[in-house]
Amino acid sequence: MNDRELRERVMVQLDRIVDPCSVATNVPLSIVEMGMLTATQIGPDGAVTVDLRITSPMCHQLPYFQMEIEQCLKTLPGVSSVTVTHDHGQNWKPEDMTHEARSKLSLRRNLVSMLLAESSRK
Repeated sequence: MNDRELRERVMVQLDRIVDPCSVATNVPLSIVEMGMLTATQIGPDGAVTVDLRITSPMCHQLPYFQMEIEQCLKTLPGVSSVTVTHDHGQNWKPEDMTHEARSKLSLRRNLVSMLLAESSRK
């Protein structure tokens, strides 16, 4: 497997990791969609380093993200090790999300607003 193929497989796996907080809001979004990845490096020996941007300094999900990233990537052929680094939640902003993620959230908010307005008329 060449470097490009391995990078594509790594990104596919990372896109499968869903942010639990987004699930709680009924809009499941991956860490890729959330814009939580700042960098992904793959060394010539297959060592993968993922730089993660958490959404808040108070994020309690960091251990979950680290475990999920390590578990899903270490099973990939060509990956020799996985390291996850992170910031302290200082730099993430909603604009970091993909356009598709922002659209999903907007649709959900509009639906909730519509349902609330409808229920208040009854």
